[in-house]
Amino acid sequence: MTIESLMANIWLMMLEAFVLGAVVTVIAGLVIREVLKRRNYHDVVVDVVEPESQNWEVNLAKAFNQETLTDWKGVRKGARK
Repeated sequence: MTIESLMANIWLMMLEAFVLGAVVTVIAGLVIREVLKRRNYHDVVVDVVEPESQNWEVNLAKAFNQETLTDWKGVRKGARK
């Protein structure tokens, strides 16, 4: 076995592991989504997939019913001026 074929085998195994990881991640996401739907958390799934606001912090604060960490100008609360 030459060094070239050994390197080729290593690259193929790395590619195979990457593809397998991606497939497992997608399947796990679909399973979690179905479980949430069946437990009547459909609104949570829809809000995550189709957020009302483009600001991730506002969406997260709405989800947990809390204030945001920044004020309306985007400045962090409690930051030195």
